[in-house]
Amino acid sequence: LITWVSKLAGRTVNIETLWQASTVRKMAAYLAAGAKSSYPPAIVPVQPFGDQAPLFCVEPYDSRIAFFPLAVRLSPRLPLFGVEPQRPPAATAATITLEAFAAEAKAAIRSVQPEGPYRLLGYSWGGMVAFEVAQQLIEEGQQVSFLGLLDSRLSVGRKRSWPLRIQDFVREMQGKQWAERQHLLLQRWHRVQR
Repeated sequence: LITWVSKLAGRTVNIETLWQASTVRKMAAYLAAGAKSSYPPAIVPVQPFGDQAPLFCVEPYDSRIAFFPLAVRLSPRLPLFGVEPQRPPAATAATITLEAFAAEAKAAIRSVQPEGPYRLLGYSWGGMVAFEVAQQLIEEGQQVSFLGLLDSRLSVGRKRSWPLRIQDFVREMQGKQWAERQHLLLQRWHRVQR
């Protein structure tokens, strides 16, 4: 559908636009206005209208549509914004830290809502980022009134960047036979479950 609308319109239409301009009339108005987002690239305005404090949902890596179904189930008075820090260039992917990702997410959030109290929700890897955003906001004297983590596992106390931990794991697996790899994966799985 996105490809079809983009071809007809002669310009790129993304999932956020399709979600917000969900009727033919709204899409026509959007395309006629030549509207561009007033939000930073890391912010996805899922449901930007309402009179309550917004809920900022930190999305799993590379999943710009994770929170759209949630918006349908929440009050229309509750603004909901997806937060997806930008993927680092390949040259810096190995050195970027969770703290740096969270700092970018925090800056994007504060561009929409400069002062707290903040409502944060994180899903999967986004939960770790949301937790770190909350820590940084609190260190700055801001209030976090809600922090929700969905299907997230925090690694408290680790300062090693997540790409480096993945690289370590891949290196550990290289050169091993399938049975050894399976054994290592099961060991790690049992550690996670404890």
